[in-house]
Amino acid sequence: MKKTGNDRIALVGVVIGLLGFFCNARGAVFVWDNDSGDNEWTNPLNWSPDSGVPGPADTVVFDNRKTGAVRVGADAQIRYLIFSNTTGTIELDIPSGYRLAPGFYWQTYNISADISVRMSGGGTFSPTGSCYIAFQNSAAGSARYQRSELIVSNITFDCSELNELAVSYNNWSVGALTARLDLSQASVVWKGESDILRTKGLLLVGGGNGSSLGELRLPKTLTNITVGTAAYLGANSGGTNLLHFGTNSALKTLQVGTLLSSRSIAYLWGEDGHVTTTFPKNIEVVIGSSNAPAAFYAGYYYGNFTPFIVTNFARFEGWLSALWVGRTANNLAGTTYAELDLSENAVSNLSGSISGGKLNIPDVFVGGQAGSAVGVLKLPSGITNFMCRSLSISPQNELSNISNSIVHLGIATNPLVLMVSNALALGYAEFQYLDGEGTTNRFRLPTGSRLQVGTSQAPTSSVRLSWFSALNRSGLFGGGLSDVAIYATNMIVGKGGWANNTHYGTNDFREATNFSVSVFGDFRIGEGLGCLTYLLCPPGAILCSNLFLGRDDHATYNYRAYLELSNTVVEVFDTAQIRETGVITNYVSGTSSGIALATTNLFVEDPNKGAGLHDYGRMHLVFVRDPGNVSEPYWGLRLRGNVTNFLNELTQTNADFPYVRLTWNTNGLSPKAAARFGIHYDAARDWSYVGVQPLIKGSLLIIR
Repeated sequence: MKKTGNDRIALVGVVIGLLGFFCNARGAVFVWDNDSGDNEWTNPLNWSPDSGVPGPADTVVFDNRKTGAVRVGADAQIRYLIFSNTTGTIELDIPSGYRLAPGFYWQTYNISADISVRMSGGGTFSPTGSCYIAFQNSAAGSARYQRSELIVSNITFDCSELNELAVSYNNWSVGALTARLDLSQASVVWKGESDILRTKGLLLVGGGNGSSLGELRLPKTLTNITVGTAAYLGANSGGTNLLHFGTNSALKTLQVGTLLSSRSIAYLWGEDGHVTTTFPKNIEVVIGSSNAPAAFYAGYYYGNFTPFIVTNFARFEGWLSALWVGRTANNLAGTTYAELDLSENAVSNLSGSISGGKLNIPDVFVGGQAGSAVGVLKLPSGITNFMCRSLSISPQNELSNISNSIVHLGIATNPLVLMVSNALALGYAEFQYLDGEGTTNRFRLPTGSRLQVGTSQAPTSSVRLSWFSALNRSGLFGGGLSDVAIYATNMIVGKGGWANNTHYGTNDFREATNFSVSVFGDFRIGEGLGCLTYLLCPPGAILCSNLFLGRDDHATYNYRAYLELSNTVVEVFDTAQIRETGVITNYVSGTSSGIALATTNLFVEDPNKGAGLHDYGRMHLVFVRDPGNVSEPYWGLRLRGNVTNFLNELTQTNADFPYVRLTWNTNGLSPKAAARFGIHYDAARDWSYVGVQPLIKGSLLIIR
């Protein structure tokens, strides 16, 4: 089989042409016809060809020639057991003391069928390789609709040599599968131990690239599930997939090797006779190991689904390479919600990648991507270090509605160090915590927290803040941070998506006492449609190759991109463009600050230069007080070269320029400083600047 696009499901090789494939394989192909009419597996006359009884190297096929009863009155070890093009019910009677052991069990393979297989008799069913209930790998030119069921009762289901167990696997975009495996009345054993279900490879209940619904019913006495590689629960196309443990389940442990993925699953666990969407209470969950971290997708959706909530663990040990909570597949709509509760109220024993005051997971995605996906991640109290390679909280790539995802830090009385090494994407991201008095603080981190994104030697690939397309929602980030250091290849603040709807996004870093942003490529602010973006900066430094503020596509539904600087130096090495919706307000308080352009490439949107412009770019300089150093130029805007004429044009109105694009307020200056204020050229430094000329140095000779 091929791998799926999203989940990389590793199964056995692709089979094209069912009987042709098996004829080319080692051994013979035996097709059940029951010509003798005695229903006995051991009678050679009941097989076509009538040449004997299938053995360990042979393939057994049931098709529409015969349904009904089959008595397996011997140990039957075969290579493949296939139910192909079969409609109806087949009763497999395996008497006590006998064993049916196919290397591969495939039921309804690449066909249109509605089949029920029922096993009973007190014997043993022991797949020694992989077991698939409803499998489709190609469309064969037409849509296919399959219903398949295997009911095992009064039988021992021996999983000692079981590799992969898949219930409804559809690896094709055409057609639909519905499959059910009922082990609720079976005895499940592994290596002689009762009530253990274990696979060497994957466990799948509804999965693949196409429409697929799966149901797996397990005995209520089952105490342990161990999956060697990946556990996939739920299919791409959604629907009701069910993993049921029966009333008053005895399950104690769930262990998964490489991936636990709850994808588009509406009803996951049966408990006390009720269908829920959470794990059984008070079980131990182990995902991955310290030597081989695994991924945990807690709610990965493909449409509209009931809430998926994961909570109430006796113990959670997660060695995680990736953690997704409430994420929607790209390019798809739908309203979804998922919650993973790892707080001390829900987990009495937590270890692995989240323990000892640290969260250290390479990729953390909470909500977002497309549709209206909401994710809630509740962490234990006392997390002081949150480290990851990529952090994504509710960024949205498609048009969508409400999506407000939450990361709750529990009781947080100490600052948090938030470190991201590769990529940061925040949409409507809400950080919450309880302070020492039990007060809930929203849209902020604990006071004194630190944000570190990338390093100067290894900048992140991208930083995206206020990255959303939801309607009329308000995002806020930056509160509580006292130290901000961002190194990025490219950075975008503010991306909308819906026309005629405002997308509010505020990134307020004014609490920070240390503030440094280095963007080695483009720094864009207010990039999307209908975007109302605020970036509020404290004293500090921003460096970038190019600065783009606002949009200039002449549309009435575009709003504003505000950049507020407070003694912030913005060094731009190539181009600065203040477009139609861009507004810069620069507060200069004692030290020179503002846009410092290393070239003459300053563009401020001219409202008369395009058809249908509804606004214009502008820069406003506010000089709060006199310079601290009167012997140096004191500026709020600086360009390379002698461009005083250009700067004066920005302050004028005439037939070509009806709006003033550069304004200032000097009420905070003393009369002496105000007298030296204006647009100046410093030939020694080759600067043009807006501000206060320095006092002239020299000697004073007094003659009496």
